[in-house]
Amino acid sequence: MQKLFLRVPVLLGFFLFFIKFYDNLKRIAAGEDLLSWSSSLLYSLYIILVLAMGIGLAKLYKLKKSYFYLALVILAIVPRVIWVIAFPSHPTSDFYLYHLTASYRADENSWAVLYDKDLLNYSPFFTHILSFSTVLSWVYQIFGKSVFSGQFFNILATLIGSIYFFKANFILSNRYVASIATMFFLFSPAYFMYSTLIVTEPLFMCLIAIAIYFWVLLYKSPEPNWILSIGIGFSMIGANLIRPSGFLISLVFVVSMMICNKKILLSLKKILPGMLVFLAFSIATPVINKVVYPFPTAATSAGYGVYVGANEGSSGTWTEEDKDYFWELYNELPVNEVSSVMMKAGIDRWVNIYKEGHLISYLVTKFKIFSDDSYGYNWTIYNDPENFPLNSRSQFTGFSYFVDSFLLIMSFLACALALLLRKTKKIYLFIVLEFGYTLGSLLIEVQGRYHVPLLFVSTTLTGFGCYYLYKLITSKGSLLKQSNLKGKRKIVTKKTKRTHLFFL
Repeated sequence: MQKLFLRVPVLLGFFLFFIKFYDNLKRIAAGEDLLSWSSSLLYSLYIILVLAMGIGLAKLYKLKKSYFYLALVILAIVPRVIWVIAFPSHPTSDFYLYHLTASYRADENSWAVLYDKDLLNYSPFFTHILSFSTVLSWVYQIFGKSVFSGQFFNILATLIGSIYFFKANFILSNRYVASIATMFFLFSPAYFMYSTLIVTEPLFMCLIAIAIYFWVLLYKSPEPNWILSIGIGFSMIGANLIRPSGFLISLVFVVSMMICNKKILLSLKKILPGMLVFLAFSIATPVINKVVYPFPTAATSAGYGVYVGANEGSSGTWTEEDKDYFWELYNELPVNEVSSVMMKAGIDRWVNIYKEGHLISYLVTKFKIFSDDSYGYNWTIYNDPENFPLNSRSQFTGFSYFVDSFLLIMSFLACALALLLRKTKKIYLFIVLEFGYTLGSLLIEVQGRYHVPLLFVSTTLTGFGCYYLYKLITSKGSLLKQSNLKGKRKIVTKKTKRTHLFFL
């Protein structure tokens, strides 16, 4: 049963990444000016450069760890700082609300004052805005209330997340897989652009990377370790406060731990303390909010996500009509009742979609929007950057699609190699993350930027695929023979144990 649960998701991942790659090709074909022979050559050289940096960093890690981390700091910070200085942005919409609220809080204005003067807008309903603005206000108190301070904070969060991402993959696989994955994580064009804005995702990704690192340590530990387990719980609490989709990843941690270990009771002992901490905090959220904020807040905004996500006319994306409906409820009802009303209306929408026989086609449409990798350019333009090259959409989106397509090809290949070489456990956490986060996200509002956490998946699988493809080629088949021998030894060992028990 364990072999079945280990291999089937990886086999499904094999097809999922192919479908994503096919969708990318259709996007590229639809925009005739997205790619040319010259741009394709340039983007290919970029991929080779990133791959070379990953290999070089792996060798540097073996030579001296301090040099490795210094190089990682430089590669994570310097290119992004140059980008921010070259193209100063002006936050808009939610991004402006983060900046504005944090600025007021940095000036020691109380939450009560901001609420009374109606400066919080819809934040009492979307409480992750309050959480992120609080963290950002601490940054502003130290470094000043400038947009650059907020952007630099996100750059630092990206750096810290990349360090823990590297550490997790190093323990799971080796330094080559880890460093290649980390380089593609840092230099994926779409996320590179997006991570320099005042957005919540870099901090969210940083906390998820820390949780993944704790999970890997706990998974490798022969005995339960309540400190590591609770570390996962608190990391996920922080992540869920910043982006309310953190609970989906918590379920991924539980499932992966249970499947990757044959001893179910041991797996439960390992993961249960952290999940109980996370669950207890989630249940206590309304009480905690009452203590922290001197005004009514929503315990969850899930109803809004489900309602908007079930809007078949807009393919599950935000519309003016949905916004008007939200404000109508927000102005008429207590804030903690809005989500439940929208949840009921959203479920009614889903039932109608199912009755009309549109469910599968609708989910496919939402999947395409969710997986779109043009979010980096779109949100950069949305934040009104100075000096940004005009008429550059085709170049930047083409660049993003090209690199993303390479990551998908290598992810596709990694699934095949993991099955062939019997190494599914090394990538299993990320495969479950791909499926769990995608399926959960399709039930709510979709945007291309919402699939950002899945960058951990495609970059890890790219590192895995590159390394084991090289090993398979250079070993001239001996690596495959070794994996087959290892499998046969396990079978022989099991038969020997059974014979021994029979004679006993």
